[in-house]
Amino acid sequence: MTLQDIANYAEIIGALTVIGGVVFGLIQLSEYRKQRRDAVAAELMRAFYNVELADSVTRIHTLPDHCPVSELRKKGFERDAVVVATTFETMGLLVFNRIADYAMVEQLAGGMVVVMWRKLDRWLEALRVEQSHR
Repeated sequence: MTLQDIANYAEIIGALTVIGGVVFGLIQLSEYRKQRRDAVAAELMRAFYNVELADSVTRIHTLPDHCPVSELRKKGFERDAVVVATTFETMGLLVFNRIADYAMVEQLAGGMVVVMWRKLDRWLEALRVEQSHR
């Protein structure tokens, strides 16, 4: 075996090592993304097990669709509306920034978001006007 043969084998082994490292890195990146997705899912699930959110949703459910702002405030449900709105706004931000998967959030909260929007739409619009967020 000549020195040239040894150099050729070393070059082949070096190339295989680099390719192996790239493959290993891609596998690790994929695993990291899965772990991050699972962590986000766990945090979203934890949000739904929050007693404060459950109580707020329960109270908001008693309101009529497109509830007038005056009625919501008269019943003292404005804090509940804030809890619901900030929870769902946070979820929306996670989806927008591609931290959370849209399909997962829709499965977790899709129906509830629609119902809460129907109940709170007038309050949210009034709040945007009051705070100049149009």
